[in-house]
Amino acid sequence: MYSTQITDERIKHMHSVAELMYKYHDAFKCEKLSKNEVYILGLNHDIGYLGGSDGHETRGYIMFKLFGDTYTTDVISDCIRYHGVSFEEYMEIHQCDEKHIPNELILLKFADMMVYSVGEDAGKVVGFNRRLKRIKERDGEDSETYKSCLASVEFIKRWMKENIDSKDMPMVTQQVQS
Repeated sequence: MYSTQITDERIKHMHSVAELMYKYHDAFKCEKLSKNEVYILGLNHDIGYLGGSDGHETRGYIMFKLFGDTYTTDVISDCIRYHGVSFEEYMEIHQCDEKHIPNELILLKFADMMVYSVGEDAGKVVGFNRRLKRIKERDGEDSETYKSCLASVEFIKRWMKENIDSKDMPMVTQQVQS
């Protein structure tokens, strides 16, 4: 039976992720996609929920690939595909170091981890700590999901300190520290 989990809450989450990505495109030094294209990425990053939550990244990748085989669709679909894995897993899969992780993927994971996706706060930018707390409460401290999200947040914070001037994005710096 076909199941969709694209709820009103999920739509709010996707929209807010897209807005953050558009806003911080330049600060994250995204060169593979334009501001409009990262917005499209943010809007579609959870499109695979049309078939349920399990495997939504792979399903979203396949769905977005149906738009065509261009450089832009390749970058967007790959970001959709890998937004649910840790950066360590990404580097292992691609046999690369962190310098070869697309900034667009880092921006997507940053925005995704800043925005609630369920409940009355769905779509609100809440910062890493509140988002991690909710994941921990939902899945447990020993869950793979929580561990992966925590590792991703730690990576993003370190990456931002090394690559982004905090004066370029003071609101985000405050959110990251919260």
